[in-house]
Amino acid sequence: SVVGSSVGSSGAAVVSPGRTSERLATVVSSLTSVTVQPASDAAMMESVKRMLKNDKHQEVAKLAKYYESEKDEFIRAQLLRIFARHECANMLNVEQVITDAGSDNEELRDYAFQALGYIKHDRVHDFALNLVKEDNHCLDVISMLTQNYQKKDHDILIHLVHKLPVSYSSGEWHGAFMDVLNMFGIRVESTENGYHIPGNQRYVAPNKMQAQGDWSNAAFFLCM
Repeated sequence: SVVGSSVGSSGAAVVSPGRTSERLATVVSSLTSVTVQPASDAAMMESVKRMLKNDKHQEVAKLAKYYESEKDEFIRAQLLRIFARHECANMLNVEQVITDAGSDNEELRDYAFQALGYIKHDRVHDFALNLVKEDNHCLDVISMLTQNYQKKDHDILIHLVHKLPVSYSSGEWHGAFMDVLNMFGIRVESTENGYHIPGNQRYVAPNKMQAQGDWSNAAFFLCM
């Protein structure tokens, strides 16, 4: 077992938020070969990347498995923080992530939605369509549908993109742009100063797609 927790009257583990980073570092260090000091999520993600680079997928899978059994929402949120917005999110239990997406804990809910945007699973696709009916989480639904794209989703995605507010400060347009790139197999990494697109990548269409008509392309001929 991982040290640093106690059990409350409800039977769930209780961890002081101030000790979350310390306990998370203990979890990562005890389940993997990486020694991690309490640090930012960026440092934690670098540890996961190193494990993947060194072909230690089994160690990352241990963290994903531990996420399922962790009762404390603070710790579970931090574990999702490691997996969110990364392809290794596919190692997570999709039902547990969907459950956490409905949590009252805002941090846990936000990281769950970020992770769902990287998980390829029919259950995620169905969950996204239910959110469309509820007219909720527009940007998150775009992420989930682009990751699990089906031909019938075309009109839904166009409708959702039109609903996004035109605001560069909110990051929603950037998020939609990265989701489309990801749908075509292009990986985009968030950095402190913006975004980084690694080189030597190839665009691969997920399916036969039809580009929407655009009058701006006709402007040159109409003005001749």
